[in-house]
Amino acid sequence: MKLGIYGTIALLVFTATANAEWFQFRGPGGQGVSVAKNVPLEWGLKKGVAWKKKLPGKGWSSPVIGEGKIVITFSRQEGEKVSLGVVALDVGSGEVVWTQDLFTPEATEVRKRHSKNGLASATPYLEKGVAYVHFGHMGTAALRLNDGEVLWKKVVKYPPVHGTGSSPVVADGKMIFNADGASDPMIVALDQKNGELAWKTPREQKVKKTFSFGTPLMIEVEGRMQVISQASGKVA
Repeated sequence: MKLGIYGTIALLVFTATANAEWFQFRGPGGQGVSVAKNVPLEWGLKKGVAWKKKLPGKGWSSPVIGEGKIVITFSRQEGEKVSLGVVALDVGSGEVVWTQDLFTPEATEVRKRHSKNGLASATPYLEKGVAYVHFGHMGTAALRLNDGEVLWKKVVKYPPVHGTGSSPVVADGKMIFNADGASDPMIVALDQKNGELAWKTPREQKVKKTFSFGTPLMIEVEGRMQVISQASGKVA
């Protein structure tokens, strides 16, 4: 769902009533498959919509749903100051539960993006009462889902091309994301508990373009979880 034009989020009737869990980019397992039944086949400005809510700023990420809340990131600008944040809404009513501003990137960081891309493009990840949010080279954070308290913040620098796009995944006590920029592309894992760097793996294959915007997948192979991370001209 793209929110950069209207800054508004709308929830379809079936989602509000089913209280579905959709906790990461493209849903459980990143597969883009929902088991919801009796979904509306058509909708408009009023038809099939439970509620609409204006957001604090612009967002290019998808909303995620868990524990009765919808979470989505946003960016807003006041004069020269840009703020990156996250908002949680009640899934049933659309009322704002909490809002948290997290990062104020430098002007040079803000300019490093495509004109059709935003500053809040990565979809959050929800797990066990924690919301993990990611703004690429501008910062990553974990917040308590219940009240929005910031648990930790971390900035992993890399030279972006066209801005950010890769969403994070969470597995084995780590928050994992791609950091594929203009040079030295890599896969990064942060400790879920404190945000400290757990490991980073460089992409050693030589390709013409090093930047990409993919989101890792967690795949179980012979009882062992593997991180499948696609990038420009390669898969790791």
